[in-house]
Amino acid sequence: MSSYWIHLKDLPPAGEDYCVQDQAVWEDPIAEFGLPYTIAEALQAKVHISPQDKGYLISGDLRGRVEIPCDRCAEAAGFVLAAHFSIFEESDPSLSEADLLGPRFLWMENNVWFLDLAGVLWEQMVLNLPIKHVCHEECQGVCPACGSNLNLGPCDCQAEEGDPRLAVFRRLKIE
Repeated sequence: MSSYWIHLKDLPPAGEDYCVQDQAVWEDPIAEFGLPYTIAEALQAKVHISPQDKGYLISGDLRGRVEIPCDRCAEAAGFVLAAHFSIFEESDPSLSEADLLGPRFLWMENNVWFLDLAGVLWEQMVLNLPIKHVCHEECQGVCPACGSNLNLGPCDCQAEEGDPRLAVFRRLKIE
């Protein structure tokens, strides 16, 4: 997975802005984890990192377009990513790993804090992708018997009648 380490020691009190356009930040983990995503329009992140009393506030915007397989028909379908995020990373060295919740993007080495900005951006991309994604609302999906894409036309499979003991329920009309 790509790393984009930010040295936080010299960060000004007002914070600093970063613009990340290196596609390897997102493409490397996609390839590493074997995910079926394709970046259709280059992703771009604008991030502001500002020091706080006991940590760092990381806020920004992530924009671009990703091709994701449709959950009904498995065809590639575009998803426009337009996310705003704001997270706080604690930098209190007295806290143990058990006291800290969630993934850690801060790392201390020789009393200097570093931030893995690539990790933050990868997490934000994954969190902002839909759990279920369909190519369009009228997507018919695939035939459960033969696997044909029903958006391209009906398949040649025979309609199954089902269990004859449940036939009475097929004629049931509920008002």
